[in-house]
Amino acid sequence: IIYLLAAFIVSLVNAVILTRIHTRGDSYFYPSIFYTIALANGGYLFLALSTNIEEALLANKIVFVAGAFLPFFMYLGLLNLCKVKIGNVLQVPLLALSSIMYLLGASAGYTDFFYKNAHFIAKNGIGGFEASYGTGYIIFTIVILIYATAFLSTVFIAFLQKKNVSYHSLASLIFIGST
Repeated sequence: IIYLLAAFIVSLVNAVILTRIHTRGDSYFYPSIFYTIALANGGYLFLALSTNIEEALLANKIVFVAGAFLPFFMYLGLLNLCKVKIGNVLQVPLLALSSIMYLLGASAGYTDFFYKNAHFIAKNGIGGFEASYGTGYIIFTIVILIYATAFLSTVFIAFLQKKNVSYHSLASLIFIGST
């Protein structure tokens, strides 16, 4: 729990620092990456502190905000770094897709679409849950794989087109994206 608390605090501090130094003309998705990471770390902390299945599923829904929207923000950041303009034509459908993915995750505990069943577990005082996955979880996993493919394809195309992008930055993004 100490690790989760430290990660949550560090991510909050990073988000606050970014908020203080971020200029309004900059793209919105960079700060959004930091905010969703802080939210996810808070969700993981709350999951570890949960004492029953309702608390565990609620904490998991907080984590799923990042699970649904972080790939979207990271992909927009990558496109910006690679100087690829997509406009609202692609941003709006991707945002809608992320919103649908979040709604699928938020349905846990109300329907069996995301998790067929879930039960609370505690190991060494750390809360969590075990679940059998439903169709919604499979769809969520497929969407994450699509984002990963788009991410790697964009980096590969940027390498081939030799856009004015640092190869070190692209290599770092590949490493970050693959972890």
